[in-house]
Amino acid sequence: MVKYRSKVVRGYGKESGDFSKKGSQWINFWLLISIFLFFVGVVIASAKTVPSFLAIFGLLGLLSIWTTPMLFIVALYKGTLGAGLPDLSTFIKNKIKKRG
Repeated sequence: MVKYRSKVVRGYGKESGDFSKKGSQWINFWLLISIFLFFVGVVIASAKTVPSFLAIFGLLGLLSIWTTPMLFIVALYKGTLGAGLPDLSTFIKNKIKKRG
């Protein structure tokens, strides 16, 4: 007896490698956060004395040295920059609605 595989198993039902509009918006959001942390890290690194709670942002800025170029390359390659940013007010409202 021959067993047939479904179309999803063979790959016909899968989406292409492109991001959806919502996924593109979240890539853009994290790219913006990563760029912000990078610049904060540069500013903190150039300061003479840094309070300990600001040093955490400096470490995050150091981490974003690697993540920012990767996210930027993904955003350029997939063309997600035109999608804009996600609507955070609706996202937060839905999260609050689920808890309540």
